[in-house]
Amino acid sequence: MAFQVDGNGNNAHSVFKMKSRLSAREIPVTTLGGKEKKRTVHEKHVVFYIDKYAERARKERALAIAKARDLLKTPFKFDQSTSLFFTLCCQSRVT
Repeated sequence: MAFQVDGNGNNAHSVFKMKSRLSAREIPVTTLGGKEKKRTVHEKHVVFYIDKYAERARKERALAIAKARDLLKTPFKFDQSTSLFFTLCCQSRVT
């Protein structure tokens, strides 16, 4: 875990990072006459990172992968709807 200094000069045990940028994007807009025109919209994109959230998400993904692998090995342990959905949609992605 990285150490950073917070606003009060104390050592903070978690890392919080945030970045933002302005971006222009063209979107189709319908006018009152019913015609579509492209207009430029200026957007602000904000991205943040918190190491505690990243660790929690990593653990949740590991649990989901473990459940999927268990479903591949023993599909009879799960109810029919879960097994059928997994067989149709997700089986090729997990192996």
